[in-house]
Amino acid sequence: MIQKDDSSFIALFLAHPVPMWVYDLETLRFQAVNTAAITHYGYTEAEFLGMTIKDIRPKTELARLRDNLRAAPLHALEKSGTWRHLKKDGTPIDVDITSHPLYFNGRDCKFVLAHDVTARAQAEEKIARLNRIYAVLSRINSTIIRTRERAELYHETCRIAIEEGEFVAAYIFEIDPDTLDGAIAARAGAALPLLDQTRLSARADAPDSARPASRAAREGAAVVYNDLHAEPALADWLERVGERKRYALAALPLFSGQRVAGVLVLCTTVVGYFDEAELRLLNELAADVSFALQFIEREAELLRTTKRLAESEAGLRRAQVTNKSAHVITGPGGVFESWSDTLPLLVGLAPRDIPADTRRWLELVHPDDRARFRDNCIAAAREGTRVGAEYRLRRGDGAWVQLRQVIEPLPPVASGAALRWFNTIQDVTEQTQQQARIARLGRIYAVSSGINSAIVRIHKRDELFQEACRVAVHDGAFSMAWIGVVDPETLEGRVVAWFGGAPGIAENILLTAREDAPERSRPASAAVREMRPVICNDIASDPSIAFLSADLLARGHRAAVALPLIRNGRAVAVFSLLADVPGFFDEAEMKLLDDVVGDLTFALQFIDNEERLSYLAYYDSLTGLANAKLFEDRLAQFIQAAKAEGRGVGVALVNVDRFAQLNDALGRHAGDELLKQLAARLDEALQGGYSLARISGSTFAVAIPDPHGDTDFGRVLEQDVLECFVQPFVMDRQEARVSARAGLALFPGDGGDAETLFKHAEVALKNAKAAGERYAYYAPAMNAAHSVRLELENELRHALEARQFEVFYQPKVDLGSGRIVSAEALVRWRHPQRGLVAPAAFIPLAEEVGLIVPIGALVLDAVCVQQAEWIARQLEVVPVAVNLSAVQFKQGKLLQTIRDALERHGLEPQHISFELTESMVMGNPEEAAYNLKALKALGVQLALDDFGTGYSSLAYLQRFPFDYVKIDRSFIANVTSNPGDAAIVTAVIAMAHSLRLRVVAEGVETEGQLQFLRKRRCDEMQGYFFSPAVPAAAFEAMLREGTQLRAAGSGEEGDTLLIVDDEPNNLAALNRTLRREGYRVLTADSGREGLRLLSLHRVQVIISDQRMPGMSGSEFLGIVKDLYPDTIRIMLSGYTDLAAVTESVNQGAVFKFMTKPWDDANLRKTIRDAFQRYWQVA
Repeated sequence: MIQKDDSSFIALFLAHPVPMWVYDLETLRFQAVNTAAITHYGYTEAEFLGMTIKDIRPKTELARLRDNLRAAPLHALEKSGTWRHLKKDGTPIDVDITSHPLYFNGRDCKFVLAHDVTARAQAEEKIARLNRIYAVLSRINSTIIRTRERAELYHETCRIAIEEGEFVAAYIFEIDPDTLDGAIAARAGAALPLLDQTRLSARADAPDSARPASRAAREGAAVVYNDLHAEPALADWLERVGERKRYALAALPLFSGQRVAGVLVLCTTVVGYFDEAELRLLNELAADVSFALQFIEREAELLRTTKRLAESEAGLRRAQVTNKSAHVITGPGGVFESWSDTLPLLVGLAPRDIPADTRRWLELVHPDDRARFRDNCIAAAREGTRVGAEYRLRRGDGAWVQLRQVIEPLPPVASGAALRWFNTIQDVTEQTQQQARIARLGRIYAVSSGINSAIVRIHKRDELFQEACRVAVHDGAFSMAWIGVVDPETLEGRVVAWFGGAPGIAENILLTAREDAPERSRPASAAVREMRPVICNDIASDPSIAFLSADLLARGHRAAVALPLIRNGRAVAVFSLLADVPGFFDEAEMKLLDDVVGDLTFALQFIDNEERLSYLAYYDSLTGLANAKLFEDRLAQFIQAAKAEGRGVGVALVNVDRFAQLNDALGRHAGDELLKQLAARLDEALQGGYSLARISGSTFAVAIPDPHGDTDFGRVLEQDVLECFVQPFVMDRQEARVSARAGLALFPGDGGDAETLFKHAEVALKNAKAAGERYAYYAPAMNAAHSVRLELENELRHALEARQFEVFYQPKVDLGSGRIVSAEALVRWRHPQRGLVAPAAFIPLAEEVGLIVPIGALVLDAVCVQQAEWIARQLEVVPVAVNLSAVQFKQGKLLQTIRDALERHGLEPQHISFELTESMVMGNPEEAAYNLKALKALGVQLALDDFGTGYSSLAYLQRFPFDYVKIDRSFIANVTSNPGDAAIVTAVIAMAHSLRLRVVAEGVETEGQLQFLRKRRCDEMQGYFFSPAVPAAAFEAMLREGTQLRAAGSGEEGDTLLIVDDEPNNLAALNRTLRREGYRVLTADSGREGLRLLSLHRVQVIISDQRMPGMSGSEFLGIVKDLYPDTIRIMLSGYTDLAAVTESVNQGAVFKFMTKPWDDANLRKTIRDAFQRYWQVA
């Protein structure tokens, strides 16, 4: 055991909140453990001291432990990383271990600190698990692109799920479309009887229809069990297959069209594995596999068709090969010595026109192929080996044919004779075209696949069209793709999406469905007008686009097709594709493209065309913002609502300075781009009920509602609107900086209707321009107020730089003991002219303009400096509460600021606490819960300030990790005269105590208020009755002098505590610790003496030792339970007599069990909770 004279070590060791222990390096046996270790691991101190450090580790960690012990340094601090430990109940936890050698009780030992990082490890594992599923999804999508066989797709899906995920088994069952029965088609990982013996059926009447895979096949939806053994419906099945292990399982249906074609089953030993995020990714995986399945079936059908065609034409092809081949014998210098009779027929020349040698033959070869052909001939001559070449050649009739030529050396006629060559020439034009055709069909299938995938993901028309064009060019190898839409009223069209082609070409495309338009003969216009596909397989010779052919040919386009998208009997859009080879669009290609167009048309059924018509009527086509008409309508609605609720409305007109000059300098397109970027910035900045519009060329309008009656319209204009002009705008790699002027008119003072308010905002805008101001109000008084506000803001900024802020401290007093237990830090501004300025005069403005962040950091740092100084001077300090603002949370660096301040000044978290207002917390409960948990993780205490003034919800409140609730001063002021306020205060105290929260009353100024709160068992008070906020020196004097409030009466009606222990030292220590809390303390050295005192005094709480001579603690408390059942009974012992304690708890004799040695803070809290429990039920 740790010796008594190691007092400093004992205090630190036992009170430390992180588990710590000391173990013998030779025996590995625990020598000492602190309270945190006992609490965290669940063992008693006696059990720990009978164990070794190997006993808290799983067997899998023992070899690592042995290696670590051998390699550990003998005289240095060691951070040995993260280890897996086991609690007493078998729960595994992950801990970071830090240790160093220690000579303890005459033995070589090691001191260990074990920080529980289980939550962090679980979060990291969660992220890792999602990353693994993303990896599965990515690799399977990559496999889908190259896989053309169903079996390979199934096998690869299972294999990747095992390799990239953490699944122990992956199965795919294939379902017979006729019988609806399923069988295993592929599997990977472990062979599991529960899946191998599964008889899958999609029929509802099948014997095993309740099994996961059968349910997924029948219902067409994912079926997930996060613990198979927790599902009663599966118990018989698991018993039948003899499965004892615990698994989580997901069964995902795979579709072919509308039919469930199979089921993917993924199994893992991680119980609870499948949460919402994992399931969403796995559903996406199943959808991708389903899509690939459909693609493979369609491609298989194409291959079967191609095979039948190849088989039926086999005989004809052999004859064609024979009829379309020839040979030439060439001698030295490439001279044609002889050729076969079929050569003239092959190249379309008369025998007399056949080239005399290779050089003249080269003149017939396509210019792009000549270099390659010449290189092949030279290589054959140099190496004397067989060489093949393929090239294009112009026949006598001008047509180009594809030839394949093989050059082989002939045996020499005599020794030393020059080499001669036998050249076999074959016309492979049709074969090449067929191969190209198959490749094109494959690409169009890829286009169909990609567009279908986009249809699933994208639900906005223009985004879908843009993706369709991208897929057509990227996957279909089209040289360009574009989609235009047609206005049903004007019959004029415009291009809304395109991909490929030269920059700007889409802007020059003209599209119309009018009969009298000059462009009516263009393929796209004809397609929408006649509602049929229009094909142009040779742009060079098609007369319908003769006026465009030169430009298209120059850009590399050789063929085109225009495909109308027809809905409700009219063409609403046209899909145009351009190819770089003539004759591209034959019957097979057109059949597939018709399917693609059908899919796009089907997708458009989910896009509301009426919404588009409304959009054109009410929105600005350039920026997408509301136009003047819609803005006026919304402004009228704002005013109508404001009239009913007694609120205000602001209208701001914002004009871009010198926009006309910018347009002239950079061009109209640059000006349009600037307006679009500005609109996007404004739209992002103005969130939460504003109405934004572009009402003319460079003028925007903003309607600003006032939902709570406290909106600062000028601040909104400065911080949310004009701030959008600070950063430069970039258009076509040109940077431009612009400024703006604004005019602001306010309802109801500046106008009672939308038209009047709008006109007055225009006047204010003109005034701002004339005065050279950034903005101006319509009302002169508002401009004056704006100037005052700007002056105050500038003074605040100067005050920060000049460090004019001071921190005052207002004590908080325990209503039981009367002692100062904490304080609230309150900032004051010592203005050089106005003197000491209260927070109410400047904090609201500081929050609006963002200065609350540096002010808050200044206050926090000042409090930390003061606390550190007091501690250094050995003053018994109390926690100091610092107020936090919502702006500090939104700034995003609050936690780091707090952490840095504590570390910089060497303060423990218990010396600082934080107060947050009710409105700040309840404004966004989900975000608040996250932030509060992060704050709580620092080890600080939290108080909910101004409770009762907002819109609290008890359901939300109990989710937040608060330690205190502060009742707002507005309820305390009239608590002795207003029954409503008295009822609210009483209810808040009872509610907070039921949630185990302490209650602080703010603004206590009279004796009557104090006595009211004491009678209601309020915990603490703060207010002028005890002390106003005072400077640091005055507060220090109060702490040193022990200034306190008169304690509550110690008569029979007060809080009376009986302590029973046979050890005098324990009685004295307990009495000393708890009497300072204001309790009336009675002591007894035996159970018999305790019963005597109970007969003489009214006692609420009893704390008793367990091991006492004559009568044990459990026996004593059992008697007390029968005689005084209302008392709250606590057992305190250094020994764990499990049977006695269990019996006492089961019989209701013990409220709580505590171990020796005790932690003073924990003991005080337990006693406070006991008294609260007594008075709640008394």
